[in-house]
Amino acid sequence: DLRTDHFADIDVPTLFVSGTKDPFASPEELEAHASAISGPVELVFLEGEPPSPRDDDAVVKAVAAWLSGR
Repeated sequence: DLRTDHFADIDVPTLFVSGTKDPFASPEELEAHASAISGPVELVFLEGEPPSPRDDDAVVKAVAAWLSGR
């Protein structure tokens, strides 16, 4: 179960921050499924991070940059 069925209902700006080695979805898989979201989508991939990135500074920077662009 991919748990992406609700993506088609999302119509607001959406940010995904994920690791390039996430065992649940590769960057290519996440990009493919995120295309179902009708609102603007930005994907940020942290090199080598697991699904819960441990580099808090990198996550904060990604979110801050995304928010400043809103």
